[in-house]
Amino acid sequence: KERLLRTVGMFESLEEIEKTAVGMSPATMAPIQLGTLAEVKRGLADQRNMIRANGAEALMLMVLKESDANPLQTRRLIIEQLEELDAKLPEEVEFDMLMDIGLLIEQMSANVVNSGLIGAMLAVLVMFLFLRNIRPTFAIAIAIPLSLLATFIPIYAIGETLNMMTMGGLVLGIGMLLDNAVVVIENIFRHLEQGKPRKQAAMDGAREVGMAITASTLTTIAVFLPLFFGGGLAGELVRGLAMVVAFALAASLMVALTIVPMLASVTFDEKDAQRVSSAASSFDALARVYEKVLRWCLGHRLVTVGTVTLTLVVAVGLLTTVGATFMPATDQPLMMGKAAFKVGTPLGEVQRAMQRVEGYLMSLPEIETAGIGVGTNENDLGAGLSEMSPAGVHEAQVFVRLREDRERSLKQILEAVRADCPRAEGMTIEFMDMGEAMFGGGGAKPVQIEIFGTDLVALTTLAERIETKVGAIEGLTEIDTSMKEPKPERHLKVDRERAATYGLTIFEIARSVDSATRGSLAGLYREDGEEYPIRVRYGERDRGGFDELDRIVVPTRAGFAVPLRQVAEFVSATGPVQITRRDQMRKVAVRANLEGRDIGSVIKDINEALVPIRAGLPNGYRIDFGGTFEQMTEAFLLLLGALVLAVLLVYMVMASQFEAFGHPLVIMFTVPLSFVGVAAVLFVSQTPISVVTFVGVIMLAGIVVNNGIVLIDYINQLRRDGMDRREAVVEGGRIRLRAVLITTGTTIAGLLPMALFPGKGAELTADMAKTVAGGLAAATFLTLVILPLVYELVDSAGNWVARLWNRLLHGAPDDDEQYDDEQYDGFDAVAEAEA
Repeated sequence: KERLLRTVGMFESLEEIEKTAVGMSPATMAPIQLGTLAEVKRGLADQRNMIRANGAEALMLMVLKESDANPLQTRRLIIEQLEELDAKLPEEVEFDMLMDIGLLIEQMSANVVNSGLIGAMLAVLVMFLFLRNIRPTFAIAIAIPLSLLATFIPIYAIGETLNMMTMGGLVLGIGMLLDNAVVVIENIFRHLEQGKPRKQAAMDGAREVGMAITASTLTTIAVFLPLFFGGGLAGELVRGLAMVVAFALAASLMVALTIVPMLASVTFDEKDAQRVSSAASSFDALARVYEKVLRWCLGHRLVTVGTVTLTLVVAVGLLTTVGATFMPATDQPLMMGKAAFKVGTPLGEVQRAMQRVEGYLMSLPEIETAGIGVGTNENDLGAGLSEMSPAGVHEAQVFVRLREDRERSLKQILEAVRADCPRAEGMTIEFMDMGEAMFGGGGAKPVQIEIFGTDLVALTTLAERIETKVGAIEGLTEIDTSMKEPKPERHLKVDRERAATYGLTIFEIARSVDSATRGSLAGLYREDGEEYPIRVRYGERDRGGFDELDRIVVPTRAGFAVPLRQVAEFVSATGPVQITRRDQMRKVAVRANLEGRDIGSVIKDINEALVPIRAGLPNGYRIDFGGTFEQMTEAFLLLLGALVLAVLLVYMVMASQFEAFGHPLVIMFTVPLSFVGVAAVLFVSQTPISVVTFVGVIMLAGIVVNNGIVLIDYINQLRRDGMDRREAVVEGGRIRLRAVLITTGTTIAGLLPMALFPGKGAELTADMAKTVAGGLAAATFLTLVILPLVYELVDSAGNWVARLWNRLLHGAPDDDEQYDDEQYDGFDAVAEAEA
């Protein structure tokens, strides 16, 4: 039989280690025990880091969720475990939540939900003011909860989560969820007024406008299709929002064509129609004013077109003044900082300086918890991977959690801390907004000027010149470079000839020095089930300085030892702390934080300051921008492409619906008209252009055309009934004024709470709501006045082209009315549905 043979040599006590034979006495031939040459004792590894929180020594535990885990549920489970653990620990040990991302998500989500609820109530209230009847208002209002509930089905099916952007999409779509129901209800009342029974009126009214509201819904959904496939960080952020809004609109269409007609068939009667008609009559005064304004504009085409063109030019000028940023600044309750001392500063000195910083932070009334971490943990595999992580014992991290009921914002606190935080001699400290890190900053400063080249000395010189140049630019603070201060070193220069005479190699000498100073692992010691490494090294008195290290002896293969000073000497030198590469080239970055300015305007000033430096760059060297500006540029290019594609998709949907090219082109004029409102809102609120405002503009491309569809569709219907073009334009605008105002009013009302009172942390969706509300308001006003004028101009141009083509092709006489009938054949979706 086979048996396993295993030699057991594990130490079981310190005495066994002391009695270990490490050699033989030449004189007595007795074994030499380790205890006679060395001290064997339990000890601790050299301290290379220190954690404090709220003025006391602490341990920091960071818990990361799995990628597919729910952060809110994970947070609740963690708190439950901490409460159980807290009951078992001594009273002097307590837990303090230094950073709680789950709580932040919970608060931000609650703010978005509250904005949505208030917006929904406002939208229903606005609708009631227009209709002045509770039953049709209820029938339309039921579309909101039903559409939202139906939206959760595809959200669950695709595996999307409820997060800041997806819930923001639901809130942004609340006002739009009513549009289809409003159109259906209005048409049902029209059939009730004709004397039809309730059930028949509901069926006919919904069937008539089914094609029209389907087209308008598809145009809005079409703008989100390009966002589904966007890449990069911007694509990740807006993809969920785009999907949710598209699902919500599709659900609202389904509800408007099924649930709303069903409710109308069992609840409405002729009295409801009379009340709605009576409410509509109150708009007669407004309609008469609108009719006069419209007739004047149609009679003064040149003045009207010139005024609108000038307004668009002014709007573009206003947009150039608001600046640009990657993501809106958010008022988060978290703040981070990093302190750096001269390389070589011992841990104790750094610790004393950081305790003064900790005391200052705890004295601020807005700060609930402050923690500091000095040095690095050599067992932490992720240490040093972030730019905010300490690179050695000469650097420290600061973690701050702010109170919820504070008076000053995060921005104001950051400015105060940057100015007043105590600094020891040779110490630099910088603080950053955690919101930037959460949305792509990754702990890096927002402004990063990257210099690429081959030689570190040349790169460092260029970085110093750039740092001096940009130091005078307003809005930049805490400017530094990524090239750390050279690390002081002692190089051991080996005399190869002398070493060779003793039979020593450089490797053997280096190993002896390493064992004497840092120590070498000689095995493991097990006690009570725990294993401890056995490290052999010189005592503290023999490795306290380089004078002592000169006395290190290096064993030779011949059996005798040689003093280190016989074969080598220590030479003072410096070495780089780290070398960064990108695209296979060495890189040095000049970095800075922003204060009081947007990144777009700051980069413009930096480019002007770098003109002479760029002109004198050596061959093989270049200067680029990284960090937030790089992310912003990539995101804007992506969204610009998405906007162009969205406009094309909207036009294609309308062209296929109208089976013509001319009048969809007229409706597309509403898209640039919305830029007037966007520019005005951003300028008045001093909101910079960002990824979320850009997404709002893309959304507008699908929303604002709906009013144009309603208006042009009815004008075409009147002309098909034989009305003169000018009268059809005026009458169509007057009749559709109320429907346009209702849909616009409910959409804007649903956005107002989020735009004006978003709550802390919900600034992302707030800027988007501002953009959509402002653009929609301006587009609606200008649509009612300018679109009829553009309609006449395009129609006249179309007739002229048709006459010219007929004359060239057939030589036939002109017949304006013939071309009018042909041009509008098939344009009216509602008329086709009736037929």
